[in-house]
Amino acid sequence: MGFEKIFDFVVASSDVGYKKPQPEFFEKVFEKIPGIKKDEILFFDDRPENIEAAKKIGLQAKLYKNISDLKECL
Repeated sequence: MGFEKIFDFVVASSDVGYKKPQPEFFEKVFEKIPGIKKDEILFFDDRPENIEAAKKIGLQAKLYKNISDLKECL
């Protein structure tokens, strides 16, 4: 989908061995991005439960429902 051209890091569940909204997923994402604070990570997802899980560990998280929403957030 070309996200790697837009974002600094793209991490998939298959990369970390956990699925959203498991807290371990978000912790592994944080570990994969060296030298960054949790509140500097901007996480996008189309599921409210994943947004809430990301926020619980301190990430910035934005819900989108379609591509127009995503573009507006960016």
